[in-house]
Amino acid sequence: MPVGLLVAVVTVVVLVGFALLIRWRLRVVKEAARLWPRLEAAAAPLGYRPAPAEADAVVDVLRSSSRFRDSRLELPNLLCRQAGVNRRYVAEYRTTTGTSDPSVEKGWLFAVRLDDRRLPRFLLFHPPVKLPKLIVAGIEKLARVRYPGFERVELETVSPTLANGLMCAESRGEGLRVLNADVVDVLGRSAGWDLECTGDWLFADKQTHAKARRGDPSAVMAELAEFEAIADAFER
Repeated sequence: MPVGLLVAVVTVVVLVGFALLIRWRLRVVKEAARLWPRLEAAAAPLGYRPAPAEADAVVDVLRSSSRFRDSRLELPNLLCRQAGVNRRYVAEYRTTTGTSDPSVEKGWLFAVRLDDRRLPRFLLFHPPVKLPKLIVAGIEKLARVRYPGFERVELETVSPTLANGLMCAESRGEGLRVLNADVVDVLGRSAGWDLECTGDWLFADKQTHAKARRGDPSAVMAELAEFEAIADAFER
C-alpha cells in the first residue's frame, strides 16, 4: 500500500474514532443529566425534597469525618426529608484528592441528623464477604489514627450475620449498646454498607453500587430503601 494512502487511512480511522468517542461522551453526559430529576421524582413520594441550602452545612460536618477528611468535597445535589424530629438526606457527592495527580470519586451518600438523641461515635464496615486480615488491620489502624481512643468491637460475638464486619467505637461497651436487636437484624439483611456516626450525625454509603443504566434512578432508590430501614433501626 502506498505510504500516502496508508497515512490517509490511518487519519480517517483516528478521526472516526475521535468522533465516536465524543458522541459516546455526550450521550453519557446527557444520560447522567437525566438521573437527578428522575431521582427527585422517584423520592418525592417518600417525602424527599431538594435542599440545596443545607448542602454547605452537611459538607462542614462531613469534612470532620474519617471518610472525607483529606479530600475536597462537593455535594452538587441534595435531597432531604423530615423523619419525626430528625432529618434524613440523600446526597450526590464528588471528592477530589491529591494535587499533582488528583483523583476524583463520585457516589451517593445517605445521612441522618439526629436531633432527638445522641449515639456513641463509631465506625462500622459490613462487607458482603470476609475481608483479608491485612485489609482489616489497615482499616483498624486508620480508625485508630483518625479517632484516637477508639476500641475494636468484636462483631462475631454479637451475631454470625455480622462476623465479616469491623466496628470501632468510643468504647467496647458503647459499641455494643448501639448494636441492639433491631440494628443487628437490619444490618444482617443489608450487607455492603459503611457507616460512621459522629454522635449527632449518622452517615452511610454502599460499598458496591447496584448496576443500572445512567439516567435510571432504580439503583439509588434500592439503596435508599435499605438506608431507610437502617436509619429506622438506629433511631429506635
